[in-house]
Amino acid sequence: MMKKWIMAVLLAFSCGGALAVEVAGVQLEEAIKVGGKDLNLNGTGVRSAMSVKIYVAGLYLREKNKDADAVIASKDPKRLVLVFKRNLKSSIVLAAFRDGIRLNADPADLEKLAPRISQLERALNALEEARSGDKLALDFPMDGSVDIIYNDKLVESIPGPDMGSAMLKIWLGYVPVADDLKNGLLAGASHGPKAPKRSSAFDSIFDGFSP
Repeated sequence: MMKKWIMAVLLAFSCGGALAVEVAGVQLEEAIKVGGKDLNLNGTGVRSAMSVKIYVAGLYLREKNKDADAVIASKDPKRLVLVFKRNLKSSIVLAAFRDGIRLNADPADLEKLAPRISQLERALNALEEARSGDKLALDFPMDGSVDIIYNDKLVESIPGPDMGSAMLKIWLGYVPVADDLKNGLLAGASHGPKAPKRSSAFDSIFDGFSP
C-alpha cells in the first residue's frame, strides 16, 4: 500500500506544472519554449527606483551564459520577461526603453532604427498602463526581430535584423538600466560599471512625469 502511495506522489510531481523560481514574490518559470526551442532561465533581477521595486526580470537562453556581448550577438532565440510590481503609465515604460536604446547606440544606428523605434512606441502607447502583476515578454527570434507579448498576448512583431540586439542592450549593454540587474540576468556575472550611472524615466515616477 505504501509503495503505491509513493508511486502516486512521484507520478503527480512528474506530471505537474513547470518548475518555477520565486523572485520578490513573483513566480518565474524555469523552462519555456520560444520558436519551438527549449529555453532555460539564465538569471533574474529586480529593477528598483528610490528603493521601490518596479519590476522583476528574467532572461531565458538555450544555455547558461555570463558573457553580455555573446548573449547580445547570439542568433539563438531568447526571451526577456518583465513582471511589474507597481502600476505605471505606458509613457514611463516607453521613455525608459527609448533611453536605453539611445544610450547604447551611435547616431548612425539610431537613424537606421528610427522606423523600428516608432513601431515600438505605437505598440507600448496602445497599452496605456501597465498594472502591478502584468507581464511583458520580449521574444527575440533568430532573425533579430522582437515580438512584444503582453499578458501572454502578442501585441506587436518588430522586424530585424538590428532591433533585437538594440533592445537587449537596454539591460545587457554598455550602459544598462542597472549594473546589478545586468549581472543578475547574466547568471550572477560580475561585470563592473563601464559608464557613469544613468538616469531613467523610472527615477521620476513619483514626480508624475518622465524626462
